[in-house]
Amino acid sequence: MITTPPVSTQELALFLEGEVTLTRASQIRDQLETCAISRQRLQDLQGIRTQLHEDDELLVGVDLVPGLHDALARRGATVTPLNRMLRFAAAGGVLLAAASVLFLVGRPPPRAAEHVRTARWASRRSGVLTAAKPRRWARPCAPVTR
Repeated sequence: MITTPPVSTQELALFLEGEVTLTRASQIRDQLETCAISRQRLQDLQGIRTQLHEDDELLVGVDLVPGLHDALARRGATVTPLNRMLRFAAAGGVLLAAASVLFLVGRPPPRAAEHVRTARWASRRSGVLTAAKPRRWARPCAPVTR
């Protein structure tokens, strides 16, 4: 006779919750008929489950939330390291955004015509001949005629 190992406690818990397939559930039922260890495990799990679902007489009518709030108020608000790191990260982000805005707003607008004149004057002064530029590059403020 071939003996199969008992059903694991995890699989029995899944069986109790209905989280196994129909074929596996029928296999477990068949094994429960022949395996005393699996039946005992299942009864233990059912006992634990009923104990967890029952109300404890000591806790009936007890509201734990006000007690927790009082304990936290007595202890005082402490800053956790994670909370502190998040604050520093947020402050750094705000400073970076403010610096970017100030940089972009504080820059003078570019003057295209002045840059072209300066480049043309520098090339004449140095004696270097530059390639002829189209009229629209040489005088960006002048209207283009066709």
